[in-house]
Amino acid sequence: MHNKYKLYALISSILLVVFLLFLCLSAFYQTEWAISVLEYYNPRALIRFKKCPIKAVALTFDDSPSQATKYLLDILKQNNATATFFLMGLRVDQLTNITKRITRKHQQILRNGNDIGNHMYNEYRAFELSQADFFGEFNKTDFLLNRGYWDNNNNFKWFRPSSFFAKDYMYTIVEKYGYKMVLGSVHSFDMQIQNGRYNMMALMGRIKSGDIVICHDILQSVGYIESLVVYLRSQGYEILSLSKMYDLCEGKK
Repeated sequence: MHNKYKLYALISSILLVVFLLFLCLSAFYQTEWAISVLEYYNPRALIRFKKCPIKAVALTFDDSPSQATKYLLDILKQNNATATFFLMGLRVDQLTNITKRITRKHQQILRNGNDIGNHMYNEYRAFELSQADFFGEFNKTDFLLNRGYWDNNNNFKWFRPSSFFAKDYMYTIVEKYGYKMVLGSVHSFDMQIQNGRYNMMALMGRIKSGDIVICHDILQSVGYIESLVVYLRSQGYEILSLSKMYDLCEGKK
């Protein structure tokens, strides 16, 4: 009898490990099942566009601006593409101590039809913050971005929490200030795995029309982003900012 219980315990442990592995792989490869679960638990978030009349994806960059921004902007311009840059308030502050540089930086990003989003002030894990601390992070960046950065945002000001995951109170706060929470449906994992070949191959096999693609504004990403943009354009995709994608797929408000 004792051996029988040990066998049951072993089988249960194996099944638990297999189930946890299944969950991890589903999240990592962002299967349709995993994205549906994400949508179920985040009904107020924009995760992907489901009604696009043409082949199109929304390209987004977290942790902007950086030394890589100018290269990413050149790639977009050369390939008739646009994107949304989610700006960290601390980096905006560091680059805009002189008034002239405020105008220069935001004009560079917006010049060819790109738009921007709020990505909090510091690189904290948003889901670990208290409500008061979260509001401080969000509000400081909102104050900075209200200096002319929203010119190309037609429908919403976009917000994505650092480290991706959102809590209920975050929706209440950001919506009060005219923001739309944006998560996304395809993640490059280019911060976790800084290998351009992997990032490129992973995205090529998963991107579908209507997806919101999450990449990072870092120098290590520039090479694979160029390859990705060229590949998607060769496959007939339009590569758009969130604002342009919203107009195309949801209709202007």
